[in-house]
Amino acid sequence: MAGPAMGAPGRPGAGAAMGQSRPSMRKAVEVFQYRHYRFLWASSTFSFTGMQMQQVARALLAWELTESFAASGAIALSFGLPMLLFALVGGSLADRMEKRNLTLMTQASTGLLALLTAVMVATDTITFEILFIIGLVQGTFFAFGMPARMPLMAEVVGPSNVMSAIAMSNAAMNFTRLFGPAIAGVLVAVSGIAMAYFVMAGLYVFSTALLLMVPTGLSAVARAQREAAGGGAAGPMGRSRPQGSMLKEIGGGLHYVWTTPRLRLLIGMMFIITLFAMPYVILLAGYVQEDLGRSKADFGWLQSISGIGALVASL
Repeated sequence: MAGPAMGAPGRPGAGAAMGQSRPSMRKAVEVFQYRHYRFLWASSTFSFTGMQMQQVARALLAWELTESFAASGAIALSFGLPMLLFALVGGSLADRMEKRNLTLMTQASTGLLALLTAVMVATDTITFEILFIIGLVQGTFFAFGMPARMPLMAEVVGPSNVMSAIAMSNAAMNFTRLFGPAIAGVLVAVSGIAMAYFVMAGLYVFSTALLLMVPTGLSAVARAQREAAGGGAAGPMGRSRPQGSMLKEIGGGLHYVWTTPRLRLLIGMMFIITLFAMPYVILLAGYVQEDLGRSKADFGWLQSISGIGALVASL
């Protein structure tokens, strides 16, 4: 295996690492010395690009099918509702199962759903109801798989480099917000929605293939290194291995959030922003075309411009 071996977590654990100040850019890029992190980062970048493209393509498809803002909002709900209902379950599963496999499941299923949507759009068999069901299925897979991605990074690089790994991952995600929506908008305008979904499916294939290069069993390796160093059984991001039932663990997590004022405030703010601000993406597609009289490509460019602020904030 090329590249340095995964650093053995020290006694302070990742909780200390997570409490460190934000790493400098020079320090952050050093995380690419880890071979498996390079594969994981590249996989995430392809996946993030597909996700940004999908927001634009799904919004345009919803508007094309219904020409209704209410129906377009329902499509957004179909994806967000499972995320709300099952995210806690997904987090609990990530503590119990192989994180790489959970992430792989999300990537592969998303690619298959993108391919299915592309074929149905190309054959003119897609309907509002089918698009709604696809949103429900995809949102469920995301809820189960996405909570495993960040802990997987910790297992790949070790606790001392967790913040650098997260910083570079966030930078990639925000960078894809610049060009992902624009690519989708131009593709839809030039070649149609089906082609945009075919390209997305290809991106998810690349993402899945790169993730296959990350071996399974990293949780056991990291745990063995911690125990050999006398660090106990805490997880790679400072969590202990689950000791009770899944429902008990979820209840304990909710209780911790509710009894921690700063965390409760942060979660509340994120919930409000997600509920009232994020749906603008799917509603903007109809507004740009119906009220502003602009093209589908213009909608994609508007979405890309909105990513500039996120990119600047991540630097």
